Formats: sequence, C-alpha cells, structure tokens
Amino acid sequence: MNRKALKLDAKTLLNAHFKFFLLLFIPVFVLELIGGYMTSPRQDYSVELNATTATPIWTGQQTFGTIVSLLSSIIAIGIAFVCIDAMRQKLTYEKPLQKSMTVFDNVDYFLGTILIYIIETIFVFLWMILLIIPGIIKSIAYSQAFYAYRDAVDNGEKISYLDAITRSRKLMDGHKWEYFVMALSFIGWDCW
Repeated sequence: MNRKALKLDAKTLLNAHFKFFLLLFIPVFVLELIGGYMTSPRQDYSVELNATTATPIWTGQQTFGTIVSLLSSIIAIGIAFVCIDAMRQKLTYEKPLQKSMTVFDNVDYFLGTILIYIIETIFVFLWMILLIIPGIIKSIAYSQAFYAYRDAVDNGEKISYLDAITRSRKLMDGHKWEYFVMALSFIGWDCW
C-alpha cells in the first residue's frame, strides 16, 4: 500500500469513528502529560545538587515520572495493535478505554512488549555508541518487532523476542527509507 492510500484510509477511519479514537488515546495523553510534568526540570525542586561533587541527584518525583512515561509507551503499543485491527477491519468500535489497555489483556502481549522494548533499547543504544546515524537506521529496522511478535502470538506460533526483532529487520530490508518518509508525513498527526 502506498503512503497516500494509507493516509487516506487512516483519515477515513478516524473521521468515521472519531469519538472512539479520541477516547482510545486519552490514557496515553494523560500519562504523557503526567510523565512529562514529573520529569521536566524545574528550578524550585526537581534537581538537587550533591554538595561535594556538584552532580544532580535523581529525585523520587523524576523516577515516578519516568515510570509513568514508560507505562504510556507500553499502552501506546497496545493502542497501535488496536489501530492495526481497525485497518484490517477486525475491530468493533466499542469500549475504547478498555481497548486502550489491550496490551494488558494477554500475558504474551504484555511480556513480549516489555522484553522487546528492553532488548530494542539496548541494541539501539549500542548502535548509537558507534554513531547516531547507525542507531537511527537500526531503530527503524527494529520498528516492526512488536507487530511481528503480536502476529505470531495471534497465529499460535512460538516466537522468541529476538526472533521478532530479526523478523522486523528482515521486513524492513529495502523499506527503511519508505518508513522514514512515511513517519515524517504523519508527524503532524503525532503533534495533534
């Protein structure tokens, strides 16, 4: 499917079921606001300096904010699963708040999401040590791992977390630039 057709299909679905999608994304919006507020530096109390070394001390509030942001990311992956079901025409447009927690409905989804997230983060970090560009390329190559894992689980297939990342890498061979351009074309939707 080309980018223009994909965007047109997405807009059609969004316009037809706007209230559903708005309510679907509310938990992520709220958690992102809370996490962003808790982790943002504020002069009055968020960063304390250690008197002997002049290094910042991580406060409990910042730790809580980071955990909330991670939870938001996990829920966003579950919402992406719901959006894929919508594009595949396998979705009933009811109970949006409950569907936003899709990743918690299945232990395989939950564990897979968390462990793939951790493994991807480690791999991309190691690639970023080399240079920024290889890290970006690898993050794009690994971008489909959650979806490859979810499809395998739904089909009753046993797949390891590393196999999901490998499938993503193979799926993205020759398509990284297309994905990058598509992600840029949706950037206004992310800011919505």
